[in-house]
Amino acid sequence: MTVPAVVPTRGLRGPILWTLGGNLVYTVSQWACVAVIARSLGPTDVGIFALAGAIAAPVLVLTQLQLRIVLATDVRHSHRLSDFVVVRLWSVVLLVVAVAVAGVVVGGPEAWPVILVFGVAKALDSVADVLYGYHQRREEMRAIAIGQAVNGLLSVILLSLGVWWSGSLLVGTIGFALGSAANLFLRVVPAARTSRATDTEDPRQQPVARARLVRLAAPLAIVLLLSAVATSVPRIVLEQAAGSYTLGIYAGVSFVVLAAANLVNALGNALSPRLARTHAVGDRKGFIRVLGRGILFGVGLGVVGAVLALLVGDQVLGWLYGPDYGDSGTLLAALCAVSVISFTASFLVGGVTAARRFGQQLPIAVVTCAVAVVGSIWFIPRSGVPGTVAVSLAAAVVQLVGYAVILRRVLRDMARRR
Repeated sequence: MTVPAVVPTRGLRGPILWTLGGNLVYTVSQWACVAVIARSLGPTDVGIFALAGAIAAPVLVLTQLQLRIVLATDVRHSHRLSDFVVVRLWSVVLLVVAVAVAGVVVGGPEAWPVILVFGVAKALDSVADVLYGYHQRREEMRAIAIGQAVNGLLSVILLSLGVWWSGSLLVGTIGFALGSAANLFLRVVPAARTSRATDTEDPRQQPVARARLVRLAAPLAIVLLLSAVATSVPRIVLEQAAGSYTLGIYAGVSFVVLAAANLVNALGNALSPRLARTHAVGDRKGFIRVLGRGILFGVGLGVVGAVLALLVGDQVLGWLYGPDYGDSGTLLAALCAVSVISFTASFLVGGVTAARRFGQQLPIAVVTCAVAVVGSIWFIPRSGVPGTVAVSLAAAVVQLVGYAVILRRVLRDMARRR
C-alpha cells in the first residue's frame, strides 16, 4: 500500500543540527582511532587499518544495496520496514564472507585478521544503518545522531584500550568492533523487534516483496559499488607500489578530508527526505533551494579547508599524528582542493537519488570507476602519492559532469509536470 507524499511544514534547522552534531561526534571518534594507531603503533599500522577499510568499502556498499537511502526516499511507503531489515540481515552474511576472502587474497598473513575483524564491525554497523533509514524518512534525525555518537565513542574508547593494553592493532580492531556491537544490541535490536511486532501484512507476500525490493535497489548498489572501487583501488595500488608506510601517511592525511566528507554526507542525509518530497509533489523551486544550500556548504567547506591547510597544515598534522606527518600540509591542501569538486558532486548525487533516478547513474559510475582504475594502474606506480591525488581529481570531475547532466534532466522533467 502506498500513501501520498507530503512535504512537512517544520523547518530543516533541527534535523540538520542533529545530523551534523551526531556525525561530528562520530567523525571525530573515527579520526581519534586513526590518531591512536598512528601515535601508538606508527604509520605502517595506519596503512594496514586503511587497507582494511579500502578492501571492505566496495563489498560493504554492494551488500548494503543502499537500502537506507531507498527507505529514506520511499515517501509513499511502498515497502515495509521489516522487508528492509531482513534483506539487510541476509546481506551482512555475504559481507563478512567476502571481506574474509578478500583479506586473505590482498592483505596477506599479517593484515588479514585485522581486515576480517574490521569487516565484522562494518557488518554490525550495516544492520544499524538500515534502521537509521526509517528515522531519516520521518526526519527524526535525533535518534540517528545519538546512535552514531554512541557508536563512535564506544569504538574509539575500546580500540584505544585494546591498543594501549596489548600494543596490537588486531586487539584494538576487536575493541573497535565491540563498540559497533554494543550500539547494535543495546539500541537497534530492540527497535527492530518493535517495528516487526507492528507488521500486520500477509507473511506469504514477504518473499515476493523482498525480491522486488532487491531488484529496485540493485542498480543503486552497483553504482555505489563502482564508486567505492574508484575510491579504494588507488589506495590498494599505492600500498602495493609504495608499501604500508606510504599508504599510512596518505591515509592519515586524507582522513582529515574524509572527516569533512562525513559532514557533507550527514547534511545530504538530512536534506534527502525533503528533496524526495519536493520532487514527489513537483515543487521545483523548493527542490533547487534545498539542493543549493547543500552545494554552498560543500564548496565553502572545501575552500576553507584548502586555505587552512596551506597556512597551518604541517603544524596541525604533526600535532595530530606525530612527526612522520609534519611535512604533509601541501598534500592536505591538494586533497582539500579536490574535495571542492567531490563535495559538489556528492550533493548532485543526492538530488538525483532523491528523484529516484537509480538506473541512470550506472553509466557515470562505470566511467568514473574506469578512470580511477586505469589511472591508478598507470600513474600511481610511477609517481606515488601525487599520482593518487591526480586520479582522485580526474574521478571527481567525471562524476561532477555526469551527475550535472542527469540533474538537468530531473529539473526539466519537473518543469514539464507543472
